[in-house]
Amino acid sequence: MLTHELANEIVKQTMIRLNRNINIMNHTGTIIASGTTERIGQLHEGALEVIKTGKTLVVDKSNLSKWKGSLFGVNLPIEFQGKIIGVIGITGEPEKTMEFGELAKMITEMMLNQSLWASRLESKQRMKELIFEDLLLGKTHEESAERRQNAIHIQLTPPFLVIVLEIGETVFNKLKIIEFLENILGEKKCLIGFLNVNKLFILFSGLKEELLRKKIEEISGLLRMREIPSRIGVGTIEEEKIKIKDSLKNAESALKFGDNEKDLTYFNEVEVMSLLSRIPEHHKHLFSKRIMGHIPEKWIKSLETYFECDMNLAETAERLGIHRNTLIYRLKKVKDDTGYNPQTFHDATALQLAFWINQINK
Repeated sequence: MLTHELANEIVKQTMIRLNRNINIMNHTGTIIASGTTERIGQLHEGALEVIKTGKTLVVDKSNLSKWKGSLFGVNLPIEFQGKIIGVIGITGEPEKTMEFGELAKMITEMMLNQSLWASRLESKQRMKELIFEDLLLGKTHEESAERRQNAIHIQLTPPFLVIVLEIGETVFNKLKIIEFLENILGEKKCLIGFLNVNKLFILFSGLKEELLRKKIEEISGLLRMREIPSRIGVGTIEEEKIKIKDSLKNAESALKFGDNEKDLTYFNEVEVMSLLSRIPEHHKHLFSKRIMGHIPEKWIKSLETYFECDMNLAETAERLGIHRNTLIYRLKKVKDDTGYNPQTFHDATALQLAFWINQINK
């Protein structure tokens, strides 16, 4: 438990707080971390005495020669879960270091407990990610998969939905974000874990569509309120465990093809773009070039806004800050240039597809 890495962190943090040189010795009395780095690796016989007796040892002029490898100071046992696992020493005149002894011991033991808690949390988190991997690989009925689910007391029942959170730069620790989300959603009805360093998945189970939407919008709102930069892609609701991978894939597509300025994108909003992305590049390029190549750059913004406003002339004109007749003139020019009339459903569909293909290829 008392690793070199943890011992170094304890020395660093304790020295900041106490402004005294600190040494950490392991259960063999070897110095494994110290503010005086040249002492690392040396045997500290005073520490061996502390481990043997379980009592604090003060090293001063009267007994310095007795404890090889020791300097003036106070040495206290580090206790963890009822056992002495090492020693913390504060270097200096005993009368000046004694007052800091118990504080240094308390800081050390507190950091050990925090390390254990973090280790258990990481272990539990990894278990959740392994369960999710089992689901994606279709290993749901294997004994190991069932054992993992039982270990964290989760029962996964249909319907299933996966959402993916893309987290931007933030002061919040990613594990803290997971803990925050679990406090909102509860651990029994969802599985939360890492896809990579800046993406989290949330697998919902056993919740109706209306409640799912409410919870997803709640998450989005709370992340925004806490100023945690994020985008959420929402997959499709599935009834079978084997299709959880499809929900994940669709959640990823929602992020990929969704507007980067939007906090929340549902797959059904980008499903057509996702479908278009699967068409061979050569065919997409020819189709888009044949239509987009004839539209002057000055009309493109007008046409994009027109589609965003669901072909509503009044709303489009207002958003562009132009007269309705000016907009109609521009749409007529698009028809003249391309042969496609934006004001008829059939032709507007072709134009919209060309725009989407162009957007995918950017």
